Amino acid sequence: MSEKQRKVNMSVLKTTENKDKSAYNGDMSRKVLFHGSSQVVEKPLFGHGAPTNDYGPGFYCTKEKEAAKEWACKSGEEGVLNKYDIDERGLKILYLDKEHGFGVLNWLTLLLEHRTLGASFIKLFGDRVEFLKRRYRVDISSYDVVVGYRADDAYFAFPKAFIDGSLTLESLEKVFELGNLGKQYVLISEKAFSAIRFIESIPVDRTYVDKYNNKMVSANDDYARYLTESAKDIRGTRITDLMKHE
Repeated sequence: MSEKQRKVNMSVLKTTENKDKSAYNGDMSRKVLFHGSSQVVEKPLFGHGAPTNDYGPGFYCTKEKEAAKEWACKSGEEGVLNKYDIDERGLKILYLDKEHGFGVLNWLTLLLEHRTLGASFIKLFGDRVEFLKRRYRVDISSYDVVVGYRADDAYFAFPKAFIDGSLTLESLEKVFELGNLGKQYVLISEKAFSAIRFIESIPVDRTYVDKYNNKMVSANDDYARYLTESAKDIRGTRITDLMKHE
């Protein structure tokens, strides 16, 4: 084979490869997802998952590879990055963000349905919790997938601070809408589970343990800073201001 012919063949090969990639990437119905875990998860099972997770039972993924690597190491050990793709055709997806008409308080009501606040907290602020559920609740029961903010334990302190009145709504929005927390892509219906396909698993090294821990330290620092700012903010919106207008 001549050198010229070899170059022509290589050019055809590259063009074909690019077409294959563009065909996959151009298919807006298919998305690549990542799930950070301590183990390989080839087949996620519908009906499993802790009811106290942000959106209740489901399979929690993200489109953000680096975030999933950090989540894989949150136990302090090396983890596994599981990679999937999902066919979104026919799936009913709820996007909990401003672009789709939802605010941070809509997301907060879902947390309040599934996260444990503690008996003493409910005793003091139960009326505020019920107000938020009554005014801003979103029913996700008819959806297959929910895409929204995530709240690690360190970040769950922010919603609680808003409810007890020590954090303004403006500060709460900054934390979750402008912060670098990433979005969760959560499969909650049997139909969604049937649409996901396992691709591969990749080991995650211990450097991501430090990255995850550093993010938690950053959360604690942010918490202290925002509380200080809110204490000085006499114009900020507090939950009691919202309750006055119900």
